[in-house]
Amino acid sequence: MDSATCLCLARRDGYSIRALTIKIHGTAHAEMKAAKLLAKRVRVIEHRFMSIPELREAGDIAGSRELSKKSVPSTFIPMKNAVYYSLAAAFAEEKGAA
Repeated sequence: MDSATCLCLARRDGYSIRALTIKIHGTAHAEMKAAKLLAKRVRVIEHRFMSIPELREAGDIAGSRELSKKSVPSTFIPMKNAVYYSLAAAFAEEKGAA
């Protein structure tokens, strides 16, 4: 929801938008479909999809059940935001974004 809100606010403020959707292990088909629909409705310039099936939540990793029970939620992905920001920064740099 946060990224959808930011997308709409950026469009409202007159920005040209390129969108990046990252599919990881377990991403629902409906979520990907919603991303495509929103990008179309907001009229993004380009919508790129990246797939990283090896990026898994703690609950999906063999042997991590004990870890997720004790210290992190089963949905935890170590450094997920850093991975996403790195991919987004590379996309932006490729496109010459300032």
